[in-house]
This record gives sequence, C-alpha cells and structure tokens, in this order.
Amino acid sequence: MTHTAALHARAAAHSLGDALTALRRTAAAEAAHIACEGLYAADGLRSTTYGVRYGSGGHSDPTATTYLTAGEPFRVNRSRALLDDISEQLHRLAQPLPPLPAFAAPTITGTGDIRWEAQTRDTPLDRIHAAIPNQRPDTAARLADALTRLDEVARRHLKLPPAREPLTGQPCRCCGQRRLEATTAGPVAERVVVCAACNAVWPRDTVIGAVAGAAPAATAKEA
Repeated sequence: MTHTAALHARAAAHSLGDALTALRRTAAAEAAHIACEGLYAADGLRSTTYGVRYGSGGHSDPTATTYLTAGEPFRVNRSRALLDDISEQLHRLAQPLPPLPAFAAPTITGTGDIRWEAQTRDTPLDRIHAAIPNQRPDTAARLADALTRLDEVARRHLKLPPAREPLTGQPCRCCGQRRLEATTAGPVAERVVVCAACNAVWPRDTVIGAVAGAAPAATAKEA
C-alpha cells in the first residue's frame, strides 16, 4: 500500500507539472511581446529629420550607445527566468535518481513503413515521478515539501489557483472538519483527496466512489 507521504509527493509533482506547462506558454508569449517591443523601439535608430546628421548624436541622430544596445532585450522575460530557476532546482532534486530506461516507440517512415526506435522521456520531473513509489516516507515527505514550494511560486507568478477543488458535505474522518479537497492535476487514477485542516490524504477512489467507507490514514511523520 502506498504510504501517505508518497501520495502527497505524487500530487505535488502532478500539480507542478501542470503549472510548468502553463509557465512555458506564458514565457513564450512574453518573449513574443518583448520581440515586438524591440521592433517598435528600433524606430528610434532612424533620424527624425531627414538629411540632417549631427556628429555628437543630437536630437536627430542616435548616440553610439543606442547602436550598441539595439540588439538587446528591452526588458527581462520574468516568466522565462522563473522557468529556468525552477528547472534548475528540479535538476538538483533529480540528480541523485537513476535515469529512466529507453523504450521502443513506433515511427512511420516516408514510405509508410513502421520503424521501431528507442526513445526516452527522461526529464527531472519524470525521474521524480518514477522514484516516488520506492522512496522512504521521510524522503517522500521532504520531496513533497520541495515540490509544493516550487508549485506555489509558479502559480503565484501565473496567478493560478491551487490544483484542487472542494468536496462539499463530506467530513474528514481524521479531524471531522468539512474541508476536504480533491486534486485536479494528473491522471484521475493518481489523484488524491486532502484535508485542508489536518493534511490527511487518501487516494481519490477511496473517498469518491463506492468504497467511500474505507478508513483514511493521516499524514503522520512516518519513519
């Protein structure tokens, strides 16, 4: 049976994966905006008075500094900077983990033939996903905390709400409060239900479905 720390870590990894997808789209859109701003700013390189040139770079001519900085971005792509920072932190988290094995995937050639090629999806977040089920509870708990912090930073930048939705009317079987939330990121089979009051966690299908009477386990610190 999957321990509760692993459930938290898996949910945090799925939530962060969704946030990073949105952050990549935002970074690409921001880069396009910055490029357009550069095109408009390039108009400043043209003399405002045709046929008039001043060696000192007066009102009509741009100065040497303008020419030297003409190819530089006019502002920093904050979304790209954040994406790079989160990616670097994920790389450090995944560095001790073993690489994922290659798998055979079919590709269709130009002649219509099917050719099998070795491929791999070995991003830091993929390695983390693969390692979670085999981690000790204390290791998975620390990983869940780290992934949750990164997810919160990305979502705050994007102004995205947490990847959860409230479950109205159902009390927590650990603390009795009606503050259960179902995660919305990742495959449905890997989603969880979390109590926002006491942090107890269950697999989604033990709370939402025919087996709702199953006794939950709280996320106590497990050795």
